[in-house]
Amino acid sequence: MSNALTKEAYKLVGYSEDNPRIAAYLASNGYDINPTKTAWCAAFVGAVLNACGYEGTHKLNARSYLNWGIHVPINEARVGDIVILKRGILPWQGHIGFKVAGLGDDNSVDLLGGNQDNMVCDKLYPKSMILGVRREGK
Repeated sequence: MSNALTKEAYKLVGYSEDNPRIAAYLASNGYDINPTKTAWCAAFVGAVLNACGYEGTHKLNARSYLNWGIHVPINEARVGDIVILKRGILPWQGHIGFKVAGLGDDNSVDLLGGNQDNMVCDKLYPKSMILGVRREGK
């Protein structure tokens, strides 16, 4: 799973949320939203999953993935696993992306995701923000 997901997601690296290609990609994979007006990190993860033949949560909140697939202990996370982060001050707020690096001796994780600086890119987040790691499976 991991190589296919990150390979698919990397196809869109560098595209900002105001680029029509992002809205078209999301729409073609079941998320008919305007990414300049709607938080789209979970939609991006869901669209990538869909493009690779997996079923996401079909929800726009990152925390909806906390019960998706199978739980993975943080120290066993692999490239391509879905990482859910806490974000903001409200309990429903969060962020989500695909692990591409990190979780070693340093205190950060590198996530590939959408709506990171309003675009698709890699970005480092502190490990302390991690709420859960999930992998496709039952």
